[in-house]
Amino acid sequence: MADPAADVGGKLAKAERGELAWALPIGYWRDRGGQVVFDPDEQARTVVRLVFDLFDRLGTLNGVLRWLVEHQVQMPVRSHGGVDKGELTWRRPNRETLQVMLHNPLYAGYYAYGRRRVDARRKQAGRPSTGRVVRAMDNWHVLLPGRMPAYITAE
Repeated sequence: MADPAADVGGKLAKAERGELAWALPIGYWRDRGGQVVFDPDEQARTVVRLVFDLFDRLGTLNGVLRWLVEHQVQMPVRSHGGVDKGELTWRRPNRETLQVMLHNPLYAGYYAYGRRRVDARRKQAGRPSTGRVVRAMDNWHVLLPGRMPAYITAE
């Protein structure tokens, strides 16, 4: 049986080198060589840039959501698994998707690992995604600037 502590140490070592792969957010794609690149779909890239431009102009997540809904702009989502893995679908924007985008350091070109931890007190039996808590930026395990293609500047 594999040692779980060694597995965690191996993941952290890979993350510290900027080599640990994870599911990419909207607007990104992993090429055949495993490199993170902008999504190959031009319309998908345009929508991602629009979200950040709108946030810069309107200043609130709710304002961005309202604008996108009023103008019937759909969000590009790539499936992370199943028979349609990697396929692009278009979905109505929602608050959670926009919040994830606006808080993800990848969009500013950062490779980040350890942004969340699992709090055992908040974990619910039979619900694997529960108990996640966002850490303060200075408590992230890894934060490497300039490692990813950026839609926005770090500022």
